[in-house]
Amino acid sequence: MTVRPARPDDVGAIAAVAADIYRRVFRPLLGNADLSAFDAAHFARRFADSLPRIRVAEHAGRPGGFCLLTDGTIDILFVERGSRSAGLGAVLLRDAEAFGARRLECFAANEAARRFYEREGWRIDAEYRRDFAGASHSFVRFVRNPVS
Repeated sequence: MTVRPARPDDVGAIAAVAADIYRRVFRPLLGNADLSAFDAAHFARRFADSLPRIRVAEHAGRPGGFCLLTDGTIDILFVERGSRSAGLGAVLLRDAEAFGARRLECFAANEAARRFYEREGWRIDAEYRRDFAGASHSFVRFVRNPVS
């Protein structure tokens, strides 16, 4: 398994992963949110514009997960369904930390993600509500090295 900079030919695969996670994971968590705009085409446009900030984890010779990092913040860290037990999430998280990641935001209702980040040494720094996709939702902010 390797983590490398994203290439233009990765965009379709990682956009499909993102759209699947929004449909399969976020839809049940965010029942009142309008997620209709978050399809593969939406993510393909976003990722094409963000390519220099995306790192891809290859699994079985193809992209199995990716991380989008902006100014020390993990914007997205997704692993495809078939690669979850391969450790790609932890590898991507360590890679993001090496590139300066120190914070990330997570839906408060996403207990699986919260457990993952806590297991990897991240801690909740703040809890808050904000609008997302036309509705108010609870979020938590994780930090790698909390300020005492």
